[in-house]
This record gives sequence, structure tokens and C-alpha cells, in this order.
Amino acid sequence: MRHYIYILKDPDTYDIKYVGETSDTLARLKGHIYLYKGTQKCKWTKNLLEDGKFPILEVIEETDIDKKSDRERYWIMFYEQQGYNLLNMKRGGVREGSGRKLKFNEPTKVIRVPVSLIPEIEARMAQMTK
Repeated sequence: MRHYIYILKDPDTYDIKYVGETSDTLARLKGHIYLYKGTQKCKWTKNLLEDGKFPILEVIEETDIDKKSDRERYWIMFYEQQGYNLLNMKRGGVREGSGRKLKFNEPTKVIRVPVSLIPEIEARMAQMTK
């Protein structure tokens, strides 16, 4: 599976604000926009949204899954050495507790469901993982 090293840029200044890695750039951008965890990066994206703007996601490298952490760390150091004040909380690479959690012993698939059905689906999935 291919992975992508990407940067998030400010849409006004084009300053690089964040370096990350993903296998799905669209899903990752949505995550940056819609998931709020109170970090500096989240505050920055929230301020952009309040102004009707979005961060710019730009892929800077395509890499193999086994090299993704090293390449992410490389690019974080590269941009820091260029003088960018990145909003990354960590210096890249695999972090404990990050990534998708394995609950099932088989591949999973993202699907769209009506919001009203989410509690029922989550309850059923909880029963399956017991």
C-alpha cells in the first residue's frame, strides 16, 4: 500500500504549517478540518474555517508503508531547518495510540450511513467486539 507524505499550507500566506503521512489524502484532509482536539493545529484549522477558508493539502512524496515514518520525520526536520514554525506536536513517525484501531480480524470498509442510524450501528459493533 502506498503512503503519502503531505504538507498543510496556509491558504493566505502559503506558509507550511504541518507535515503528515496518510494513505488517503482526502479522508485525512477531512479529518484535519472536522476533528477538533484542541491542539495548535486544530485551532489554526478552526480559525480558517471560521473565515470560510480551508488548509491546502499538498503531497510532497509518495512512499512505501515501511518507510513512511522515516520520511515523515525527514520532512519535518527539513521544513524546521528552513525556518517554518510547524504545528506538529510530535516529530513524526509511529506514535503510540495513533492510527486505526484493530477491532476485527478482517479488513474494514468505510461506508456512508444516515446519521440517525449511527447509534444502532455502533451498538451492534460493540456487541461484535465483546
